[in-house]
Amino acid sequence: FLIMSQEKQLNAGQKAAAEQVFNFLLSNEKEMCISGPGGSGKTFLMGDLIDRVIPEFQAAAEIMGNPNTIDTVEMTATTNKAAEVLGNATNRPTKTVHSAFGLVVKSDFRTGAMSLVRGRGWMPKQNTLVFVDEGYCADSQLRNQVIDSCIGSKVIWVGDHCQLGPVKEQISPIHTSGLRTAYLTESHRNKDQPALMAICAQLRETVETGVFNPIKEVPGVIDFVDDDQF
Repeated sequence: FLIMSQEKQLNAGQKAAAEQVFNFLLSNEKEMCISGPGGSGKTFLMGDLIDRVIPEFQAAAEIMGNPNTIDTVEMTATTNKAAEVLGNATNRPTKTVHSAFGLVVKSDFRTGAMSLVRGRGWMPKQNTLVFVDEGYCADSQLRNQVIDSCIGSKVIWVGDHCQLGPVKEQISPIHTSGLRTAYLTESHRNKDQPALMAICAQLRETVETGVFNPIKEVPGVIDFVDDDQF
């Protein structure tokens, strides 16, 4: 159903991801994920989704009489730095997800525990598609607050499931919740460095399987320092 004639120069994985997002928007699902390593084109894909896929979904929803139309897109990230990078890369206003939803961290000075609560600026999101970059850094509290604050809205968590999990949680709840996930596997950033791509793939495999294989030295790309020099 997705019209592909006006798409940007997406690779096969990005095209498949765009199709999944289109189907997600038409579904009753509230969340989905886009996962891929650094340099796999996640930010580029987000731009295409906003410029092309969402308008196509809105047109299809109108034809189908679907009342759950998305009329607003909000770009967010889990950290200030990630929000700054995403905003510069997409040239779109970007906030931290905490700021976008009016969430604040509250500390209990007696126990040292911290909790995430709704601040005075809290407002539910209606008919909004929320992108959360570095989404796999979100812990259970943040995820629950975001979902509870969405009314007739949807969330796309964007990041890399092989990165470190949230603080005090071994594995990201975004990854373990069985959400629809579009995986990007083709690297653009390091495509001219096959040795670097190979070691990145090896380390990701270690995260996935728990098996670590020795890293092979590739002079000029992956060099080992002789400890005797120090």
